[in-house]
Formats: sequence, C-alpha cells, structure tokens
Amino acid sequence: MLSNELTKGTLKTILLKLLDEEGKMYGYEITQHVKTLSDGKMILTEGALYPTLHKLEAEGLVKTKQIMVGKRMRKYYTLTAKGKKANKNKKKEYLKPIELVLKKLCSEGIYDHVEGGIARYTTDDNWLIPHFEKMLYDNAQLVSLYSDAYKATKNELYKKIVYETIDFINSELKDESGGYYSSLDADSKTSSNVLEEGAFYVWTEKELKTTLNEDFTVFSSYYNINTYGYWEDDKYVLIRNEDDEKIATKHNLSISKIEKIIKNCNSKLIKVRNKRAKPRLDDKILTSWNGLMIKGFVDSYKAFNEPDFLNAAIGNAEFILKNLYNKDGQLLRNYKNGGSYINGYLEDYSAIISGFISLHEVTLDEKWLK
Repeated sequence: MLSNELTKGTLKTILLKLLDEEGKMYGYEITQHVKTLSDGKMILTEGALYPTLHKLEAEGLVKTKQIMVGKRMRKYYTLTAKGKKANKNKKKEYLKPIELVLKKLCSEGIYDHVEGGIARYTTDDNWLIPHFEKMLYDNAQLVSLYSDAYKATKNELYKKIVYETIDFINSELKDESGGYYSSLDADSKTSSNVLEEGAFYVWTEKELKTTLNEDFTVFSSYYNINTYGYWEDDKYVLIRNEDDEKIATKHNLSISKIEKIIKNCNSKLIKVRNKRAKPRLDDKILTSWNGLMIKGFVDSYKAFNEPDFLNAAIGNAEFILKNLYNKDGQLLRNYKNGGSYINGYLEDYSAIISGFISLHEVTLDEKWLK
C-alpha cells in the first residue's frame, strides 16, 4: 500500500518526473524508483500504482504500449507530448520562488551595481544595506548559481550578473600566479583619511549630480537616490526596485536608451571610484575557496561557452597543483607570501575534488582525476 506520507498529487508529480527522465518504464520499475527516491519510506505496489497511471492516461498525459517480455506480455508507459508540456510547466512553477530570490538578490544593495560582486551579508532583513566586505567564497558560488539559473531560464539578467561578477573577481581578487585572494574589507579611507565602512561604495547626492550631470534624473530613479536608497550621513546605496520597462515608461524612453544611460553612468562612477582609497585586501589564498572558484568558472563556461572562463579555471587549478600540494602529495590549506604551511582540512579536499571533477567533465583531461 501507499505510505500515508505520499499523496495522490505527489505521486502524479513523481510519475511525470520519472517518465520524463527515463523515457519509458514498466510498472515494476516505477515502484522500485519511487522506493529509491524516498529512501525506502514510500512503499508502492504495482497494484496501488495503476489507478494513478490510468488517470494520467485518461488525461492524455501518459500513453501505454504492450510488448512481450520473456513469456509475459507487459505494458510500459511513456509521456505524451501533452505530458511533456505539463512536466515542463511544473518545472516552471518550481522555478518561480527560486527566480524571485535570484532577482531580489541582484537588485538590492547587497549587490554592487557599479562593478559587480556581492557583499558578504546585509545589516537589515531586506538585503538593502550591505556589510560591504566581499568574500571570494560568496562570489564563486554566486557565479555557479547564476550560471545554472541562466541555463534553466535563458534570462539575460543572470548572464549579466555572471559576467560582471567574474570581471570583479579577476580585477580585484586575482593573484598574478593564478590563485585568488580571500576578500576585500568593508572599510576604506575617506577623503579625510578616516577609515570608514562602505566609503568606497556609497555616494552622496551632490557627488552623483556633479558626476552624472543630465543623466542624474534617470539614474536616481533607476537606483533610488531617494528615501528608499538612503543609508546614513547623506549617503546612498544603489538599490533597484523597478525593472527597466517601468523606468523606461516613467521617463518616456526606450529600454535600450535606459540601458545606454545606465551603462554610461556606471562607467563614470568607476572612474570616480578608482580615485578613492580601495578597501583593504586579504591576500591569503585559501584552497577550499579556490576550489569553489574553479567550479564557478567551469559552471560559467558550461552556460556561456566562454573560452576565457575555461582558461581561468585551468589556470586556477594549475596554481593549486603547483603551490598547494606538498612533496608527499598532501593538500595544503593556504598560500601567502610564496609559501604554504598548514595541512588541508576536509573542506579543502572536498572543494578541490568537486572543482577538478567539473574541470575533467569539460576537458576530458584525466590529469584532473589523478
């Protein structure tokens, strides 16, 4: 009998998913797969399975065919075109809450809209005001996440986030030897030579008006230079809460014109930032975090087929092989000032194994499996 934990609706979803993945299945195969999927918690007999399958068949989602298997006539099940479409729509339903998080994450203040990259966390519940420290492990996983999201949705916003974040990582966290540093501090010096959190990243309204001139009106609407984006001491964090279409309508401009204005504004702000004192750099290179970065580069290469991403992954992996293994073949944990001194931990091994396996998947070079 069917376990009480499994409702008919859940069974229907499982059956559609199984048939989508496996192509065709016999009843006894389906019951075994359900048991495996639930770690043995859901016990299902062929007899209990048939009512749901018959219902799916009546709805036109599943079709059957009988063939001789040994000395028995057996019936197998496959999805119809309608069933495949229903399954695809179900996948879209699953993606909705995921996409909500992804879009919020890259629109709020936790994301650096000028140069890419994500801050470590925010100081409020709404992801508006960040603690401005940028960590390699966050950004490496962000690259993987948005690359996978792009593959599932083909949303150009996710591609933009991946490219911007990789540009930031390569610009600010890459060592010339091929490894990647740990982080940029939240604090940097102001024009008054005072160490202050967020000084490198935030803006005053006066500063923006002087830098952006006639584009300030659109920019301020786009990034909320108003009470919504206000932080403290006359400073603003760039935050988005409306999409390009709404901004374009508000200003009676085309979306392409809005994009052009914002791109031009961001270029001007980068020039201003480059004159500021940069946040302090934590220049130790950690094995586990670099393993995450290798995986991030490979995931982005799989999504966008960008040779530079694959080359970056290989370069990072070559750095690990050269600098973070000792003469006995043990993995080491960190690299700084030309040396590695601490034995690796489990997280170092797991991250490097994951990164190297993913690298083998796209290169077929057995070197990464040895």
